[in-house]
Amino acid sequence: MRGEHIFELLNAKLSEFIGPSGSWSLVRRADGDTDRIFHAMLTHQIAAELTRSILEERDAVTVVVPAGEESLALSWTPSPLVMWADPVEVPADSDAAEAAALPSIGTAHVESRAA
Repeated sequence: MRGEHIFELLNAKLSEFIGPSGSWSLVRRADGDTDRIFHAMLTHQIAAELTRSILEERDAVTVVVPAGEESLALSWTPSPLVMWADPVEVPADSDAAEAAALPSIGTAHVESRAA
């Protein structure tokens, strides 16, 4: 699941709790607020509902391929990006046109440096 999908899911679920039509109103805590057990219980309930929503959505969008069932899996093997090619030697008596017609990956330039 992508971040946008998770955000939409959580936003919808939180709206059920504290949104414009939600079951609860959101009020900033005051200094005299001492109902910690209630807040802990409500926080736990919201976290459990959010977790349940994410897990249900994940299960709904996940495709599990059983072992030995290739019909749901990719049926092709991607080709390699790089192919190894053995070097081709150009005979000394060949002309420049024949040498130029051979495939090339560029000019070889080796620089030596003293250590």
